[in-house]
Amino acid sequence: MISPAYIGEQFRAVFAMLRDEDWRSSLDTTEEGVFRSFWAVPLCLVLVAVSSELAQNLLRSTQDLDLPDLPLVYGLVLQSVIFLSIWSLTLFLLVGFARQIGATGQVAPLIVSYNWSALLLNLINFGFLMLASVTQAVEMLVVFSFGLQVFWFVLRWRLIRASLDSEVGPTLGVVIIIFLATFLVSLTIADLGVWLHGSLSGE
Repeated sequence: MISPAYIGEQFRAVFAMLRDEDWRSSLDTTEEGVFRSFWAVPLCLVLVAVSSELAQNLLRSTQDLDLPDLPLVYGLVLQSVIFLSIWSLTLFLLVGFARQIGATGQVAPLIVSYNWSALLLNLINFGFLMLASVTQAVEMLVVFSFGLQVFWFVLRWRLIRASLDSEVGPTLGVVIIIFLATFLVSLTIADLGVWLHGSLSGE
């Protein structure tokens, strides 16, 4: 099992990688640490589920938008499938990049930092949505979403560079590929999910 203190230590290592400081003393890159980092997956799934409901309820209560009216359980399953697809695709692309540049021996810190950084990003997103729901500040969602995407880009860039000691050009290329690929996958799965629900319900 993992503890909040352990997660906090991994978060500090991620921020150290972001600031180009010493991270090797705090990031758990042992074999056990790699497996432990996958505890971030179920924790993220909970945050994704709650954040999705918060965002939809906020938009419905403040904006005149024609959002898909999906049953709660179906919507949560769909969000989980999207998240797991993005997670798996990103890991696949990251490991493939490491193999391409001959850095397979440095995959452990890449995987561990990616897993914990994903949890960190989802915590930040959840915290903002909680604040926006309380204040009904829906106009801040666009600004925040853009800021979070910029932070995602910079964070991925730094984690890859720190873990693999990769060159600027290839690193920039793989970050852009990951961004575009995960965006297209999430959009495709979401559209298919809405279409499938409409087909099954006869709408």
